[in-house]
Amino acid sequence: RVLDRQRLRIVPAPSAVAVAFARLGLPWDDAVVASAHGRPLADAVRAVRLARKAAVLTSPEHPAQAVGQALVEAGLSMDLVAVCSRLGCEDERVIELDLAQLAHGRFDPLSVVVLVGPGGLQSVGWGTGPAGAAGGSLERSRTLAWGLPESAFAHRGGMVTKSEVRSVVLGKLALPAAGVLWDLGAGSGSVAVEAALVSPGLTVFAVEQDPEAAARVAENATTMAAGV
Repeated sequence: RVLDRQRLRIVPAPSAVAVAFARLGLPWDDAVVASAHGRPLADAVRAVRLARKAAVLTSPEHPAQAVGQALVEAGLSMDLVAVCSRLGCEDERVIELDLAQLAHGRFDPLSVVVLVGPGGLQSVGWGTGPAGAAGGSLERSRTLAWGLPESAFAHRGGMVTKSEVRSVVLGKLALPAAGVLWDLGAGSGSVAVEAALVSPGLTVFAVEQDPEAAARVAENATTMAAGV
């Protein structure tokens, strides 16, 4: 807005993310880029778990090992994990490792962590353990039963989707093995919780504006260890 753009000479340079993927021999145009600079690490992890391929820009507050610890606690798995540091410098370092090594290592605080989900798919297994704490037991088996009885869920005065209706809904949804499901106006959360049980690879978001109902959704998810 100040200078005539015709008088500007712009010399482009590849970004750190582009260079990191280039060093690994991978395309980066389809990758999700998340930053751990000046923002909660949880935001970066949330972006990673919904991505097939991702790059996380680390910071002194949230170095690469902190990213690894958060991913391990979230129960994620990856086909490829790499830490790319000092890119373009004489002491450039590109290390391929696994999530456990990432979580327990020590790396340059200003690095790019490259992550590729299992089979090139979205990372799955994000959820809660039996006690409802993040990073709990995530080895949930697929349930073969649809339409759990209403008594299995906490609800207010019978305000819960009836088991027969729930069975039809789950059947019509034809839930995929992995992906994202939103239940808006979740009520007691019975549909969302049972969907998570039927397809453990799904990331399920149950949205409810009433605080008491939202608390019941959380209670039912914790009781069922459904990871909603």
